[in-house]
Amino acid sequence: MASIQRFHLASKSRRSIAVACVILIMAAIALVIAWPTVVRHVVISELETLTHRKVTVDALEVNPFTGRIMIRGFLRPRAGGLLSSPTSSGSMYG
Repeated sequence: MASIQRFHLASKSRRSIAVACVILIMAAIALVIAWPTVVRHVVISELETLTHRKVTVDALEVNPFTGRIMIRGFLRPRAGGLLSSPTSSGSMYG
């Protein structure tokens, strides 16, 4: 009888571990899918904070291994309301 209870407890712990692994895998997939949107939002909000103006970005490339961020099509309005493009393609950092 004691061996049946041990088997039952082992089965429950395996099931708990399997559920935890599935949850972790799903969270990792969600992070990979949401990462570009989150990074774009953070970079644009930081640029707006630095320039005190509304900015637009056409494309954003992030290399997490080197920490490099490449911004393409960075536009910010001038004081007169016209758009200026200080860099058509350049690196914000590095």
